[in-house]
Amino acid sequence: TRDMSHELLPYTISSSGITVPLFGNIPHSSDFFPSTYHSQLVVSERELEEEHRLIVDWYTDELFSSVEELGGKWLRADFSRLLLDTERYESDEVEPMAARGVGVIYEKTCHQKPLRRKLSVEERDKLLRTYYRPYHQAMLKCVEEILERFDRCLIVDCHSFPEHVLPYEPEQALARPDICLGTLKEHTPREFVDELASLVGKRGLTFAENEPFAGSIVPLKLYGDTRVSSVMIEVNRKLYMDESTGKKIAAFSEVQSLVHEMLSLLAQHAQSA
Repeated sequence: TRDMSHELLPYTISSSGITVPLFGNIPHSSDFFPSTYHSQLVVSERELEEEHRLIVDWYTDELFSSVEELGGKWLRADFSRLLLDTERYESDEVEPMAARGVGVIYEKTCHQKPLRRKLSVEERDKLLRTYYRPYHQAMLKCVEEILERFDRCLIVDCHSFPEHVLPYEPEQALARPDICLGTLKEHTPREFVDELASLVGKRGLTFAENEPFAGSIVPLKLYGDTRVSSVMIEVNRKLYMDESTGKKIAAFSEVQSLVHEMLSLLAQHAQSA
């Protein structure tokens, strides 16, 4: 069954050869929540579906697919972030979002209502063993392979966000631009930000840095390694989909080509670094 195969490999890695030191991380595009784990939930199937409508970064695997066309590699999580969120620290002690019930294993919904019953240590550990650690090991391996070959790697953290703020977000009054760029002082060169901002502006779209979402992903082991640069691209969902139905809108291909241009610019940087 589908559930069983998922237990073996909870992610997909692009299959084309790499010609550019570019790596795309796609953590939140799936709404797959294996039936094995449904007994942990305290919401109905319909409520789970509604939660997915709000929280999944819909179609980001398609929006960012040109990572591969440009000669890079992408990694995609093939499970819902409601099952487990790979973009959180493994330990709730160090994860700021855990205080809101949305650490690595969500206990609350977007509206801060209960999502799951309390898990045993064993249940929590099984999720981490089955999903979190394999995903992060795969990411590290991808980035290390690129480093070995090119001696540098540019990571693009591929996301989207809802037009309107959700109750679980810690900052309720931040800007909701068309495109948000997440940066890290140690890993995001300023020229990336300036050039991407200019590209977005030329398309007549609004842009913000680290607002409403900040930072970008770097494998922990490589944090501070100067060969690794990283930037998060967050696309406002209103640009490419109808958030109430979950369907793409006509502008989808335009947004896809804007993302392609952004990635292309980054790929050039990655090559010439």
